[in-house]
Amino acid sequence: MRVPAVTLVAAVFLTPLQAMAQGGSVEIGTNAGLTILTGGGATSTNFSVPGAGVGGAANLYASFFGAKALFIEPSTGLTIAHDGGTTVTNLGLAGTVGYLLKKTASVKGAYVAGDAALDYLHGGGGSATDFALGGKVGYRCPIGTSLAARFEGGFRKWLHDTGLFGTRSEITFSVGLGVVRHKGGGAAPAAPRRR
Repeated sequence: MRVPAVTLVAAVFLTPLQAMAQGGSVEIGTNAGLTILTGGGATSTNFSVPGAGVGGAANLYASFFGAKALFIEPSTGLTIAHDGGTTVTNLGLAGTVGYLLKKTASVKGAYVAGDAALDYLHGGGGSATDFALGGKVGYRCPIGTSLAARFEGGFRKWLHDTGLFGTRSEITFSVGLGVVRHKGGGAAPAAPRRR
């Protein structure tokens, strides 16, 4: 059973490298945004800069764009809060696979994506881990050849009631800014010409 798990992990890490080798680019950035968590009869709203990561945490993402319309985006966030003698640690990891509707990352355009997330919470005498599935829609705007902005809305459904989290849903609205690096460090590929 260890061989399929190793193969899966290797594929997750090698696929972005293959995308870059095929003429793609990478965008590294963060988001500012609003996260609404509902569950267990309660709703919490969190606005943060950076933010809109897993569970509303600050996040850092890396989008790997291939020569085609698909992109892969791992992201992570870490929040450590101390209040009244208690320290709470929240670690979130997410993986996204998206599709650019204009089929290239070099022009402005909409995208759709699916994602999976893992959230680990420790503190107050307990810990819990939960897993979520969700989706996103967004609009990405390259700014020159080395920056890109994005506007995004997303939804995640957390799958377990762990006692600490409860069964919850997560809605996010965010604005992101990333630095873009193209294969070979050169300028962005030319946008396709309209006919």
